[in-house]
Amino acid sequence: MGKCSVKRLAQSWKRGEVFRSMVTCKKCGKEFFVFPSQADSRQYCNDKCYKTMKPSEEFRKKMSSVTAGKSNGMFGRSHKKESINKMSKNRSGIPVSEEVRRKMSERRKGKRPVGMEDTRGEKNGNWRGGICTISKLVRSLYKYRQWRADVFTRDEFCCVICGHFGVSLHADHYPKLFSSIMNESKVKTIEEAIEYEEFWDINNGRTLCKECHRKTHVSL
Repeated sequence: MGKCSVKRLAQSWKRGEVFRSMVTCKKCGKEFFVFPSQADSRQYCNDKCYKTMKPSEEFRKKMSSVTAGKSNGMFGRSHKKESINKMSKNRSGIPVSEEVRRKMSERRKGKRPVGMEDTRGEKNGNWRGGICTISKLVRSLYKYRQWRADVFTRDEFCCVICGHFGVSLHADHYPKLFSSIMNESKVKTIEEAIEYEEFWDINNGRTLCKECHRKTHVSL
């Protein structure tokens, strides 16, 4: 509709030539005129009344059916990043009722965010039938963590090669490597590993920073 058509329509409206329907505002009770096509959808006289009233369940379902699927203007499209940031800014500071929080929590229950689907157990690409290597199990023992703590304490939490303090530290089996002890001991169970004293000898351990630990293993 061009500007001229809009102007003529406005003039006709003022003269009463355009057929109008009278609607009563559900909030303030004020009567106002609307186009016949709006008689069923317009329930409030202005935005102020609309925002202070909670839409009925029937109205919610009606609006939902109108904007569902291909009827929605955003169907097959996505908002720009600027629009998302603007909407987020406009919504900030608006309190969310306990009822809404409860409903959102129930909808999310048992679901994982998109891109973070459940990859535990057999669903993981690294699944090997639930078999964990004995060396990994040994490193997860409390006794192994205690051995690391004792090595760090003896070396005063400093790398014995570069002397750095306050950095990420590793406890390295040295001079006999952890892999060498594993091969020599031939332990098959955690109980056997716990009883094998050479794993827990702090004299066969040293404190290294992450970088020095990497260099020592590259040179081997």
